[in-house]
Amino acid sequence: MKVIKRFSVFIVLIIVLLSSEVVFTPTATAAKPTIHALLVIMDGDPANFKQYQQSARWIRQLLRAVENKDVCELNLTTLRSNSNNRKEWPNPQRILTWVRELTPASNDVIFIYYCGHGARNPQAPEGGTYFDLTGAKLYRKDLVDTLKTSEAWGSRLKILITDTCGVDSSIKIPMGFLGTSAAVDYKAGKVYRQLFVEHTGFLHVTSATENEYSWGDSTNGGWFTNSLVRSINSHPDSTRRFVGWNEVFADAQEKVKEFLEQYWRIVGTRIQHPRHYGEFPQRTILSLLNPNDAPNGLSAQPRVQKVWVDHNQYQDSVKGMRIHVKFEVDNFKGNQWSVNAYFYQKNGDPLKDTNQIYNTTSGNVAVGGSFRPGYVNTLYEDYSLFMPYQELHLSGKHNLKFRIQVHTGNAASKL
Repeated sequence: MKVIKRFSVFIVLIIVLLSSEVVFTPTATAAKPTIHALLVIMDGDPANFKQYQQSARWIRQLLRAVENKDVCELNLTTLRSNSNNRKEWPNPQRILTWVRELTPASNDVIFIYYCGHGARNPQAPEGGTYFDLTGAKLYRKDLVDTLKTSEAWGSRLKILITDTCGVDSSIKIPMGFLGTSAAVDYKAGKVYRQLFVEHTGFLHVTSATENEYSWGDSTNGGWFTNSLVRSINSHPDSTRRFVGWNEVFADAQEKVKEFLEQYWRIVGTRIQHPRHYGEFPQRTILSLLNPNDAPNGLSAQPRVQKVWVDHNQYQDSVKGMRIHVKFEVDNFKGNQWSVNAYFYQKNGDPLKDTNQIYNTTSGNVAVGGSFRPGYVNTLYEDYSLFMPYQELHLSGKHNLKFRIQVHTGNAASKL
């Protein structure tokens, strides 16, 4: 079996092998990831509350649109300084506790958004920027450190977006200042999937670099928040190209410049450069497809919906397990695809083949098959693979797992 080169979707299932009998622990399905979102909105500020409320509205609409497009589930928590409920008032302990108590699945997304006053203590480490929570300071570094040491850090994608100043004192935008409302089109379903499902890593961005003001108004909200949401939604709902977080952020930077140019009489010489920290999230293996392989430049999107196993089955008088996979493939009519199952020890080490029959080129136990979709959109209700127990080369009690992959590229050369 040749090494997989490009696009793949995988699901990990657990099996327990006892002598020659195999007992399966429950059927796994491809569940949608959940976005665990925390919005911290300092809308109790008497001068800027309209601006902050508008920023929060953009973010909530974006998250709801992602949910409504059936891309992710949404678990939303909002802390507001203007709330009548004291439990919703933002403070450092409440925010950090929310992070510490998260128990996300490995494919989930953590989304934290802060909108309010911020400032900088030059004597503090790593830039010294902090969020002003009505007199209580929450340093950016403390929030990031808590995230990195929590269970939440094990999730696939972490997002921290802050719309706040980074200077030694914050500025208040005049309440009477109204800009032109920015229309936002929430139809970018493919882009939502690419950004929130097909990326992994940590997106950490803020509206202004240290020693800069962050601008906004009561109609547009924070200019960076407005620009970022519009950048996400301005891409067409198309499969012709992949949209990365780095691309969205660069476009948001340009939109912030446009705001500054439009309202130069108010901002004067004060500039604003949105900043990102560290590396941008990377494309997951789910999106690694050479677009030249797909017809008309379209990208393929296999969706594994369910995997189940029938044990103690016979094929050609050989006893084994039959693995069933239900999946769907888009935009790849007539092209070569493969379905493979790779077997591993409980600790993740590949199971080694000893007779070179069911194996990869590296000598690991595997079984697979190939197919060519007959339609632009093809649903495979029950694609099955048969794995003889004897080819696992095990005796006694063992804990195993196997991984299902649906992928393009070279199919298995030896099964």
